[in-house]
Amino acid sequence: MKNVFESELDITKLHESFKETLEKSFTQLKDVLEVIDETEKDRVKTILQEIDSVHTAINKIDQFIKINYMPPTNWSKIDLREPLLKSIENNRDLAKLKNITFKTDICQNECRAYGNTKILQEFVFDHLINNAIKFSPNDCVVEIKLKTEKRIHHFSIEDHGIGIEGQYLKKIRETNLRYYHPDTEGHIGSGLSIPIIKRIMKKLNGSMAIQSQTNSENRGTTISLKFHQF
Repeated sequence: MKNVFESELDITKLHESFKETLEKSFTQLKDVLEVIDETEKDRVKTILQEIDSVHTAINKIDQFIKINYMPPTNWSKIDLREPLLKSIENNRDLAKLKNITFKTDICQNECRAYGNTKILQEFVFDHLINNAIKFSPNDCVVEIKLKTEKRIHHFSIEDHGIGIEGQYLKKIRETNLRYYHPDTEGHIGSGLSIPIIKRIMKKLNGSMAIQSQTNSENRGTTISLKFHQF
């Protein structure tokens, strides 16, 4: 499966695209079920994966809309450790399925910042940790850090997965284009996680950086976020 980029995010076009994909998936599933036998198991599995991907994408669009139109009154002073630790716990079962270990280095003192605990947990840390697991091979380590230096909170997550090729990495850094790539199980997501996180960090006057390698020795991706101390 090739990497795919789309034009700048447009909610109307996204809705039409996902609707078309959903209808196609259900039509294929119906056709298969009408003649299902032992030889069709692989096709059914593939179609169910496609439907699951569409459902995930629709949820991401809902998140995307909420982030774009969320009023400033929903932001307040929070401790970044709270949403981060919840996200780590929420993803432990998924990590166990691939025998992936979390190596954490999280500051002991409060990490006060401007934000929203629920949004940062569900739309930022959950996405980043989940993706790190999905794109990493079995039996590896995902490193998660949160430190404070000179009134800036530095968060980073590093995986040792498939990495992002340089030509696509440049576009991800410089634009809001969606990026698709199959994970280690062959599943393809919505490509919306990074655009959503970039928008959240922009609202918080923070920043996001991505480093990635695809060569065999140093393969993997590191995503770093900077939050201003409150």
